[in-house]
Amino acid sequence: MTTITEQRKEYVVELDVATFEESELTVEAVGSQITVRGDDWLEEVFRLPNDVEVDHVRALYEHGTLTIHAPRATPERRQISIEHPFHPINPDAEPC
Repeated sequence: MTTITEQRKEYVVELDVATFEESELTVEAVGSQITVRGDDWLEEVFRLPNDVEVDHVRALYEHGTLTIHAPRATPERRQISIEHPFHPINPDAEPC
């Protein structure tokens, strides 16, 4: 059984891989795609949202369960100026 959970700071993927030893599994992340392979016949591919920080994805194997932690990127915040359609903002203009 496979579950994917979206949390505030990360996505968590849990796979039942009880028929495999840890040494038989490989996990690969390319962009937002995670691929899990085991001994030439098991392959699971997951596409997560684009906000995954690929460089920080971790995989943990414990008691027949593979848990993949894929952290979410923190979006940048910026202030947007509001313009008036009839009076464009002129940064060089003197205040009224």
